[in-house]
Amino acid sequence: MMESWFLADINTLREYYGDGFQENVLRGNPEVEKILKADVYLRLKKATKATKPGEYHKTKHAPALLAAIDVSLVRAAAPNCDRMFRIIMSGLAEN
Repeated sequence: MMESWFLADINTLREYYGDGFQENVLRGNPEVEKILKADVYLRLKKATKATKPGEYHKTKHAPALLAAIDVSLVRAAAPNCDRMFRIIMSGLAEN
């Protein structure tokens, strides 16, 4: 799930949400794909509740976060994401 990728780049989350962002809520398992889906959502909502953009919302916040996250950090913390990138890149190289 893409929200788990956000946990790999807390710096971008901090920049996006600004004051009130509670990054300590997000710290934990560095293997972000192993965090349960419900826990990822709960952590994101808690960490962002007191921010100006407001509590994490998939359709309001995710597009900007996806565009901003550091792909190298995400690929290092999320093997399935890395695999997806490798497959896409190999397909592009064949064309």
